[in-house]
Amino acid sequence: MRSVWSVLLIGSLMLANVASGSDIGVTAPSASSTEGVEVRLDFSIPNVDRGSTWHIPLYEIGNVQYFSTGVGIEQRQVRYPAFPLKLILVKGKRAYTTGVALSITNTKGRVIVSIPERHVLGPWVFVKAPPGTYTVTATDQEHYQLKRRVTIHEKKSSIVYFRWPQESSENEGS
Repeated sequence: MRSVWSVLLIGSLMLANVASGSDIGVTAPSASSTEGVEVRLDFSIPNVDRGSTWHIPLYEIGNVQYFSTGVGIEQRQVRYPAFPLKLILVKGKRAYTTGVALSITNTKGRVIVSIPERHVLGPWVFVKAPPGTYTVTATDQEHYQLKRRVTIHEKKSSIVYFRWPQESSENEGS
């Protein structure tokens, strides 16, 4: 079965077709707005409702790009662009979670990007930011915050897990 990928991206990102292993990508000029620009990343997944298309927004704010995905087994089987930071959001022992607000702060205390919960539609958040050390603060829907210190490298990817207790009563007293 032949599969076709249609991709619109900011920068020089590539998606890999899991079924055939081929790489196809389209580049678009990068925006310089600090307000953030939403770009739609459209691609078709073969054998999923025959022709259905996912619409995954790719956001850019300043020199930071990010997108969220990973809902459903089909989205978890796709190879996504090689972003240097992948955040995985988990509630309880194994359940993925979404709707988490994220803030990334540099070592000088400056917030380089605030990702609103409405942009976190899946449990995986891919972030492309300049190399450096950052603090990522994740706030779940019950306003429970977790912080992780991460280092973004130019040619190496990092995966960081955020795991919240399953019950909100477990958050009390923390």
